[in-house]
This record gives sequence, C-alpha cells and structure tokens, in this order.
Amino acid sequence: MTKFDLRLKDCVEGMASLPEGGVDLVVTSPPYNLGVRYRKYSDRLDRQSYLNWCATWATGIRRVLKPTGSFFLNIGSAPSNPMLPHEIVFQLRDLFVLQNTIHWIKSIAIDNRTFGHFKPISSKRFLND
Repeated sequence: MTKFDLRLKDCVEGMASLPEGGVDLVVTSPPYNLGVRYRKYSDRLDRQSYLNWCATWATGIRRVLKPTGSFFLNIGSAPSNPMLPHEIVFQLRDLFVLQNTIHWIKSIAIDNRTFGHFKPISSKRFLND
C-alpha cells in the first residue's frame, strides 16, 4: 500500500523540516499576487518581493525533490497582469527545466462583472523536471 505524508504548514517552514531529496512529487498553487483576501497572507506584494518569495519556496522544492521527482506549478493571471506566470517561470529557470505548459480551460469564466475585454478562460500549469 502506498503511504502518503500530508502536512499543513507554511510551505517554506514545512519544507525546511523535510530531508533533502526525499519527495517524489510536488503539486502547488501559490497565491497569484492578484489582491485576493487571505486570512494570513498579503496577496498584494510589490512585484519583485513576490518574485523573490516565489524563488524562496521554489528553492525549497528543488532541495526536497528526488532527482527523479516532478514539480507541477499552477499559476494564474489577470488581464491587468497577464505576464506574471511567464515571469515566475523565468525566475525559476535556474532551478527547473520547463517540460510542458498545461492549459486549464475554465468553462465558467464569463460572469456579469466581465465587460470590455475577454476574461481569461485558462490559467497556466507548468511541469518542471
């Protein structure tokens, strides 16, 4: 039987407690820095602070992943910030090799608040190796 170890912690703090090279798979969807209201996290960092934070948790992921491990990253954007997923991937280029971009097509993307532009119906998922 396969054993899973799930932990609920701040990602950076939690990864620091894990041994190096022991994780087979990381799937994450960090806050997108689009101003979403979270209880304990500010989703309104300046751009460079946000990219630096991404580099911090990504460095932790690289450290805990096995050499044969995989990393799936789910990143969203907004019409006001469409380049953010690409900037994050560029920020992490020294840690991971981008293998695939997976588009998540959202069937419920149009609402009564969307006007004057098309709302994105997909968000980026990146497979890194």
